[in-house]
Amino acid sequence: MMQNVAMDDGVEIAVEQSGNPEGPALVLVHALAVDHTVWDLVAAPMRATRRIVAIDIAGHGMSGVRASTAENPQTLDRLADDVEQVVAALGITRADFAGVSIGGMIGQVLGVRNPAWLRSLTLVCTVSDVPGEAQAMWDARIAAVRDQGMDGQVDATLERWFTAAFRDLAPSALDQVAAIIRTTPPEGFIAAAHAIKGLAMGAKLPAVKVPTLVASGAQDVGSPPEAGRAIAAAIPGARFELLDPCGHMGPIEAAEPLWKLMDAHLTGLA
Repeated sequence: MMQNVAMDDGVEIAVEQSGNPEGPALVLVHALAVDHTVWDLVAAPMRATRRIVAIDIAGHGMSGVRASTAENPQTLDRLADDVEQVVAALGITRADFAGVSIGGMIGQVLGVRNPAWLRSLTLVCTVSDVPGEAQAMWDARIAAVRDQGMDGQVDATLERWFTAAFRDLAPSALDQVAAIIRTTPPEGFIAAAHAIKGLAMGAKLPAVKVPTLVASGAQDVGSPPEAGRAIAAAIPGARFELLDPCGHMGPIEAAEPLWKLMDAHLTGLA
């Protein structure tokens, strides 16, 4: 069931709820330039026992776009605010959180905040900091999308996100992802890219108090395994797992091992 939840600034955030409404809530947040459906393969076997709450971040999927400029950029804190407001609006008092890529960055912000509703984190194919030398790369991607739209992002993104073997094995899956990238509003991509540019969580991660699972793709060039290991090392008691083979889009390329890791992680908290 899809529904829209109004944020305090008027932006409408789209949320899909599925699964067992009486089960423990699991909040899912996707990567840049896609939407909540990238979690479908992981969510499917968990729906019998869990209440799945899959969010489209601002400017993605069916959510509204939040204006963002270099002078007044959207931030990860604002995106974390959106998650908290969705949780409150749905009357959820306790939930687990899983995020991939920018979703994992949002999860780190939530973990440092340690709100009363947050029971655990799963951080997938993500990093904790964007170094200064990466700022120019993000500026170039923002400029390209502003000038050319999203079509020019598709081929390079798919090549970065998936291993060559998976691209050969599952062309239909790549076609689905490509279609979502193409229909992501350029303004939504740009706003989220501004938020990613401000990522600086590494030094704050020791403040995370909830049980945390970190999973990285062995072949992920954008969020390499060493970045995931660093996150797990910084969070007290966190566990690191390597998804191999897997590029950047763990919930698709490594859906079965990922959902099994998540299920064990969440079941162990009961």
